[in-house]
Amino acid sequence: MNNEQILKELEALVCAMEESLAIIIGTISETSDASQLLRNLIASSDAANTHYGPSEWRNRLMHSSLKIAALKARNSGSNDSALQTLIASVLGDRKKTDQTH
Repeated sequence: MNNEQILKELEALVCAMEESLAIIIGTISETSDASQLLRNLIASSDAANTHYGPSEWRNRLMHSSLKIAALKARNSGSNDSALQTLIASVLGDRKKTDQTH
């Protein structure tokens, strides 16, 4: 296998992991407090970056999970301004009607 083939296989693996995490995070956020899940995911992402250093692949996977949790937390209707700021930092300019999938 050459480098191009390895990168192609790695990309396919990361895509499959993103899809699996989307299902898991979506399920967890539907059955628990989505705002707390969002906070926990951000904390775990920050801890992983601090402990292991930055990783493009890990950040990609975590960002997908963060987007789903942020959308669920936003749809929960909380008026907590700190939470809304956290959600906005994850979602950027997304509108309330935007979908993840």
